[in-house]
Amino acid sequence: MSKELRSRQGQLPLVDRFNRPQPASRNPSGNKVRLYYFTERDSADGRAFTPRLARATTALRERKIPVEVVVVSFDDTFEEWAQHMKEMPRWWLAVPWSDKATRQSLFLKYEVEALPTLVVVGGDGDVIQQDACTSVVSDPLAREFPWHSQRLSRSLSDSEDMQPPSCCLACFEIPRLASRVKAW
Repeated sequence: MSKELRSRQGQLPLVDRFNRPQPASRNPSGNKVRLYYFTERDSADGRAFTPRLARATTALRERKIPVEVVVVSFDDTFEEWAQHMKEMPRWWLAVPWSDKATRQSLFLKYEVEALPTLVVVGGDGDVIQQDACTSVVSDPLAREFPWHSQRLSRSLSDSEDMQPPSCCLACFEIPRLASRVKAW
């Protein structure tokens, strides 16, 4: 990843759950992990997954582990977005619903194929885990955070018959998700 993209990661336009602008997150030590949560209110799987993610991230905060959740919404209207954000923990941030260019850029950058998707990004801007939904479900108190992808790939290589763990929630597959985002 280029230095330019890394430096911009902490400078995303962010708002709180009431759509109030928040200062750009800057972390000079580079140890804060950012969780990009791609979701929408109409996703039954997203509604089921959000409380699990809230529990895991609250456990991290209680242990003073620096983490920031950024919601990237696929809600169709501002009203849906506003209602959806009211269901999120107060400390979670979001890309503003009105900033379609940033939402589209993040969608493409992280190659989101289904909702919900949770991308774990280190303070250096490198992706730690492309989709951590399964990790949140299997580790509800986030004891193994930041859920490095290598743990899953090592365990899968130990047994050829082993299947990747299911999320307990079937991700909401959207065949035309990419075309939907491009239509913004």
